[in-house]
Amino acid sequence: MIRRGSGGILPLLPSLLLSAIGLGLPASVAAGQTPPAKQAAPTAPATRQAPPWPVILGAKVMLCEQNRPVASRVVLVPDESTYLEQISKWSPAGQWPVLFEDDPGTP
Repeated sequence: MIRRGSGGILPLLPSLLLSAIGLGLPASVAAGQTPPAKQAAPTAPATRQAPPWPVILGAKVMLCEQNRPVASRVVLVPDESTYLEQISKWSPAGQWPVLFEDDPGTP
């Protein structure tokens, strides 16, 4: 079995989520300028919103795809029923590419 990716997605997940939701820094800090003189403190503490559900879903899908083992074999199938039979044998422990055999178009 061959594993996709080298270190997985876990080291990248925090930076992906931060870049997706933004850092929440004022424009002056992001531009490298010094912040203005002391301002009045807000009455309620600012809370960071959770990232939108598509961002969370995309991170989870990417994590699963990076950690899915792929067998070092390719299966050629002649028709749809054989294709469905082959992909029904896939499991979380391993998958493999399944391609349609195309004799007339093969050089």
